[in-house]
Amino acid sequence: MWGKNGTGRDMAEEGEKSKLGRRLSWLLRRLPTLVPFLLLAAALVVNAYNPPFLKQVTAFTFDSMQRLKPRLYDPEVPVRVVDIDDASLALLGQFPWPRTTMAELFARLTESGAASVTFDGILAEPDRTSPPTIAKDIPTVAADQLLRERLSALPDNDAVLGEIMAQTKNVVLGFSPTDFSTARKPLKKAGQAVNGDDPRLFLKTWEGAITNLAVLDKSAAGLGSITTEFGGDNTIRGVPLFFRIGDDMYPSLAAEALRVALGVTTYIIKSSNSNQQTGYGEKTGIVGVKIGPLEPVTDGTGQVLLYDTGPRPERFISIAEIMSDKFDKSKIEGMILFIGSTAPGLKDLRTTPLDPVAPGVVVHAQIAEQILSKTYLQRPDLIRGAEIIYLLVIGLVMVFLLPRLGAALSGVVAVLLIAGALGVSWFAFSELGWLVDAVYPSGVLLLLFLTGTLFSYIRSEAERRQVRDAFSLYLAPELVKEVAADPDRLKLGGEQREVTVMFTDIRRFTTISESLKPDELARFLNGFLTPMTDIILTRRGTIDKYMGDAIMAFWNAPLDDSDHAANACRAALDMRARLGELNAQWRQERGEDSPPIEIGIGLNTGPASVGNFGSARRFAYSVIGDAVNLSSRLEGQTKAYGADTLISEETQKRSPDLAVVELDLLRVKGKREPSRIFALMGDHNRRQDAGFAALADAQARFLEVYRAGQFDDAATLLDQAEAAANAFGWHQHYYEVMRLRLSKLQAGPPAQWDGVYEATEK
Repeated sequence: MWGKNGTGRDMAEEGEKSKLGRRLSWLLRRLPTLVPFLLLAAALVVNAYNPPFLKQVTAFTFDSMQRLKPRLYDPEVPVRVVDIDDASLALLGQFPWPRTTMAELFARLTESGAASVTFDGILAEPDRTSPPTIAKDIPTVAADQLLRERLSALPDNDAVLGEIMAQTKNVVLGFSPTDFSTARKPLKKAGQAVNGDDPRLFLKTWEGAITNLAVLDKSAAGLGSITTEFGGDNTIRGVPLFFRIGDDMYPSLAAEALRVALGVTTYIIKSSNSNQQTGYGEKTGIVGVKIGPLEPVTDGTGQVLLYDTGPRPERFISIAEIMSDKFDKSKIEGMILFIGSTAPGLKDLRTTPLDPVAPGVVVHAQIAEQILSKTYLQRPDLIRGAEIIYLLVIGLVMVFLLPRLGAALSGVVAVLLIAGALGVSWFAFSELGWLVDAVYPSGVLLLLFLTGTLFSYIRSEAERRQVRDAFSLYLAPELVKEVAADPDRLKLGGEQREVTVMFTDIRRFTTISESLKPDELARFLNGFLTPMTDIILTRRGTIDKYMGDAIMAFWNAPLDDSDHAANACRAALDMRARLGELNAQWRQERGEDSPPIEIGIGLNTGPASVGNFGSARRFAYSVIGDAVNLSSRLEGQTKAYGADTLISEETQKRSPDLAVVELDLLRVKGKREPSRIFALMGDHNRRQDAGFAALADAQARFLEVYRAGQFDDAATLLDQAEAAANAFGWHQHYYEVMRLRLSKLQAGPPAQWDGVYEATEK
């Protein structure tokens, strides 16, 4: 019984393992599809919750749009900032000024025909320059008694200001909501008619407020909040028209300035579920505000979004100019005025989308300008839903298309979708004043594309490994002959000898492989590798291995070759020439639009260990050593230098008859000592060309000045070298690469310069 039960358990365990294995296999096969789906779902969830980081990304997007197309300042809009500037301080003295001076200013502005006069500040403390206040500070001795009595009998400055304000009937003062309770709340100067849900539900609640002196609040025609709403980065992007303090609702400074100017006595506030507004029972927010004939466009919290003009000097009028006897009253006649400061030390600085140091008073003035000119930014409720739907649609499109179209075509689709989203977003902003976020959907689309491409790359790499494994079964013909003649050589181990090593690689092979079916990819590789291999073997080289599209070969082993460096260089020249013929052939077969195949070749000469390496059961005839590593690094640097064939100094020394020009002094990744690298341009006939001598001379002069750290002169000589290269017929991207490097060196020269360039990639 135990044996049967144990066997049963073993079989059950094996069955469970088998099921688990099948499930894992199923999961791995579908991972390239599941992961993008999960990423898309996560992106939709993040979008729905709209966390702070996403709000900041959206805010930055909208700020960028405003920078591209700021609101045009219209001097015909009757709003001005009365500026407490340096000239005003020089004329009237240190601020704060006596309340009698403020009274004179208010009176002068009113007499000049101002529609409303709004002070962006709080007069919460009694005037210390008031005569009764000064009288209290005079010593109580007999000699000063008469002076004290006379001063005490004079009017209080605050009372004088209050009296002037009561007479002008157009002055608006400010208050500041606080997070703590205060003894007194602001006075309400206007009625509030509400239609629909209680608008207080949609406003932030403040506990109290810092207010002006009671005599001033009572005399003011209007009282408004000077507070503005900050984003997470302390940037003002909007100002609420109403503020909730306790259970009461108060207007903003801009709203009061407009109300007083228009002579309106009641605000009308419409919220969700009001007449002609169906919210289906949902309390969605404030949907409309009326200030007399004006109907500001707000969001659900009653906030007018700031559409910034940036700094505009025309918006300001100096108080020094206003207090002058020669002041032109027509400049402020019928104007809505905001009094604030731009003087250093007095500025109430704020950050707006277009100005990092904007005076706070300008924000209130701009909100008033927008309301009067009916110029708004808004995000209608439908925009939020449209963004989510667009994200879902483009995400599904990318998830389904990428495995079917490949990276290249899917990349085109992604670019078109992103361009379309950005275009729609810009059109909505520039033509409709709508804020539509295209950056987040575009970012998600790019993430999906990169994820899909990564899986495609992994799949391509797997196919490349299969190709490498298939070609690893083949040995070099010369090696086969030697093994047949001497079977004892078929053993592990090697010998030290000087060799020339070649590495080649096809450019953009991953993209090419993604565009081909497996059988097409195999035919393509065979069609490329076969003629390249024939050239290497014809030039007495040995094929070490095939690594997908890459070839590693070496010379001077197993057979001796006294001219191995030159033979390797000639093989590289022959391979480039043969590739040109192949490209012409492929162009005829696939059409004129077929992109040409490009390869990079790296050659280095040096000592290495040559022999059979691997295990006792499976090994291969190969070459290892530092010379091999440098050759591989040179092939990798052909992309960085924009040259198709790079050879080392040792290879150049052993190939004196070939057309070779030095390009740089390079410290490749993984090596301490720098290496001089050269471009292989042609055979001995090309070396005899007069154009080559001119190119070699121009290149040598450029490198001499460049290595001396004279980067401005080097830039000039680089142009001359490029002209010589073009005349010689060497059309490579090397000079573009060096020109970019020079521009960086000119902008920020290194502290120590030895002419060596440090490679950051293999």
